[in-house]
Amino acid sequence: MTQWEVVGVIIALIGLISAIVTPVLKLNSSVVKLDTTMKLLTNQMDKFREDNREAHHDIYSRLDRKGKILERHETMLVSHERRISELEKKR
Repeated sequence: MTQWEVVGVIIALIGLISAIVTPVLKLNSSVVKLDTTMKLLTNQMDKFREDNREAHHDIYSRLDRKGKILERHETMLVSHERRISELEKKR
């Protein structure tokens, strides 16, 4: 093998290695970006779930309070209805 043939083989090997390494490096950077994005989305989803849980808790608490108010009003209404009925019977 001549000196130029050796140089040609070395250049071919460098080209082959470059052709393999370049896509692998691009793929690696894409995987890193994807991993970072997934971590960000996971954190945002966790925060969303926590905020959602707190909001639902507040809503249910308000509903419970309103339910108790409605029960008191219903009791008062029944009492008024009873008194009105008694007054009408007396007439």
